[in-house]
Amino acid sequence: MEILTFREAVRKRPGMYIGDVTDASGANHIVFELVANVLDQFLANAATRCEVELDGFELTILDDGPGLPFHVSAYNGDGSQAEYVLENAHFGATASGHAPHVHLVSNGVGLAVVNALCSEFTVVSSDGQSTWSHAYEAGNPIGQPNVTNAKESSGTRLVLRLDQEIFRCPPDQSYLSSTLREKSHLFPGFEIVFNGSSFIAAGGLMSLAESFCDGDEQPTLWHRQEYADFQIDLALAGSGSEALTSQSWVNGSLTADGGTHQDALMKTLKNANWKPKVSLVHVVMLQPEFAGPTRNKLWAPSLKEPLEAAFSEALASKLRGP
Repeated sequence: MEILTFREAVRKRPGMYIGDVTDASGANHIVFELVANVLDQFLANAATRCEVELDGFELTILDDGPGLPFHVSAYNGDGSQAEYVLENAHFGATASGHAPHVHLVSNGVGLAVVNALCSEFTVVSSDGQSTWSHAYEAGNPIGQPNVTNAKESSGTRLVLRLDQEIFRCPPDQSYLSSTLREKSHLFPGFEIVFNGSSFIAAGGLMSLAESFCDGDEQPTLWHRQEYADFQIDLALAGSGSEALTSQSWVNGSLTADGGTHQDALMKTLKNANWKPKVSLVHVVMLQPEFAGPTRNKLWAPSLKEPLEAAFSEALASKLRGP
């Protein structure tokens, strides 16, 4: 039996990690993975923006985060922590176990998978005191990381080329642009710049709800609050409509089939005798064990009562008025 290394397994069976590489969806997945990594830093109050430049199969991602941990010893004691995550698989939601942790698609793969699927991959990262640079070819490191003591703003720049022996189509610019614009509403205040266009939604889901509203009907509730185990972002608009526009997300991923959070909200709205025209809810889990993707449906029975209480609080606050 042939025993493949992790890098070899990713390159031989890329569809197991990122989906279809014969159309643009697999390549799009790479972009979403890299933007989601910066969003984790934003949720930790360590980054404010992510800039994406896409030209065919070539991609540059730039952020203003704390930099990759080249200055920290690796988990296994060999090299740095940054090299470890760039070259090795992790089998939990994250390599470090941090939360909150978000995805922009239904499954995350980690930097090592992205690295393995690129014919060229270069990282330049600064912690504000030192700057490291390291290059790879098809996931294999070229030499050792270079480090200088030149002080500059912290952040990371990834410059990569998707391997055209693996990918048949480049990322879809139009799809990425519209999707990243929508996703910016899930993370109010975070700026995503895609090929020169800036997406930032200070109004969060309220701004997104406005796009579903007609005429004078405007969003009537936006509630954003952090609780012990989760954070909710809720926007409701209008009332009395038979045609309900309802969307939900967990940890940045669309839950097309709803689940615990959607059920809890619908029960709360029924108890309040409110049938809104637009219902949008995003739940971010704050505990590491719930930081992974949820696929298309959230199944978390233990959160049913806490979520109902949170939604009831939001509606009660609205009904009380200022």
